[in-house]
Amino acid sequence: MGCRWILDLRFGHRVAACALLASGIWLGQPDSGWAQNQLGGQTRADAASQAIVLAVQQGISALPPTSGQSFLYEFDPNLGVPVRSERLGPISLRTPETIQSGTFSLRAATSYFALPASLGPIDYRISVPRNRAVFAKFGTEIDAKVGVLDLTLNYGITQSVEANLNLPIVVVDAQASQTFSGAPKNPDQLAFEPSIPRLNQAIEQHKVVLRTRSFSSLGFDFNDGTHAGIGRISLGTKALVYAEGPLQLATASDFYFPSPNEKQFAGSDSASIFPRVIGTAKLTDWLRLRLDSGYDYDFNVSQLRRFVWDAGISLPMRVATFDLGMGGSLYSTPIESTPTHAKASFVPGEPQNIAITAIGDNQTGTNSVDFLAGAKVRVSDRVVLSGAVNVPVVDTGLQPIVAGTIALEVYF
Repeated sequence: MGCRWILDLRFGHRVAACALLASGIWLGQPDSGWAQNQLGGQTRADAASQAIVLAVQQGISALPPTSGQSFLYEFDPNLGVPVRSERLGPISLRTPETIQSGTFSLRAATSYFALPASLGPIDYRISVPRNRAVFAKFGTEIDAKVGVLDLTLNYGITQSVEANLNLPIVVVDAQASQTFSGAPKNPDQLAFEPSIPRLNQAIEQHKVVLRTRSFSSLGFDFNDGTHAGIGRISLGTKALVYAEGPLQLATASDFYFPSPNEKQFAGSDSASIFPRVIGTAKLTDWLRLRLDSGYDYDFNVSQLRRFVWDAGISLPMRVATFDLGMGGSLYSTPIESTPTHAKASFVPGEPQNIAITAIGDNQTGTNSVDFLAGAKVRVSDRVVLSGAVNVPVVDTGLQPIVAGTIALEVYF
């Protein structure tokens, strides 16, 4: 006689297997703390939470430059100092020119992006001592909506060196659910099979169904809902190191402080330093080629370490400017959408000797590439309004659909 393997996900009180039934073993109601990590459910909820934190941080890092750079201060070899140009600077791409000495600029920008993702389900092997391993499917559904308010202050220290301070305020509405192979008649039961082909066959025959339930409804701890917090505050400098003819070159470095609100998904609670090189070639009065690259080194989180590049053109004019380009990040380590390993036990107080191991691919891609486009409009001699969009062109599995930014810069 065949045997269907099931387990109650919400309460952990019913496990049925041929061997267990033959022994007459049924599990009673465990204490709530143990039940919450039944078959690694809490571990998967924690992995989903961390995936959202990292994806939000990666999405924020891909937004347009936070420093104000609307009015170009081009180096005049006759005067030996930067002189403010009548043409506007870019929004999506970086410029090596620095703000005039003793001058302040204040930039306020708001950005929005959504992070919907269906990650899996993938096959998992569940190994029970003195029993044959069985197989089930687990996956994660993520839906996060992110709003960012960036407040940035720039100050010209000398004719060729400037400093900037950025404060990001982040609002995130985060939801996450678990997808699993379930029993057809009970939404809280997990269905097993003795092999992956048997499991796939059972799903095709509707003897096993794929269900999606929120982590919270299954009794796991996940901080769903809308939250606000402070992201990673940054302090940076930029120095113009070369200006000769049509070419200009600058070095920049930003230090990012740990976010105090990682639990609210506002940013990673790790620090990083981000040095980069920025170059511009003036092709004509109305056309600039812009390039920059650098390495963002996170001190604690390898998933946020990345090689960064941006390349494109800007069309600077007196009243407006337009940007077109591509930008990308090659991350050191992928994000795990669900955990590779988890542990569980049959009853509370016993060793966690049930091993749950991912068989399928549970990692996101590491090569992120965006199409960049933006425009700026001069409102007055001191005020500039701008807008930009970032559109992903490479599917990493967990990235914004489209990110939009609107910014206002004031110089004084």
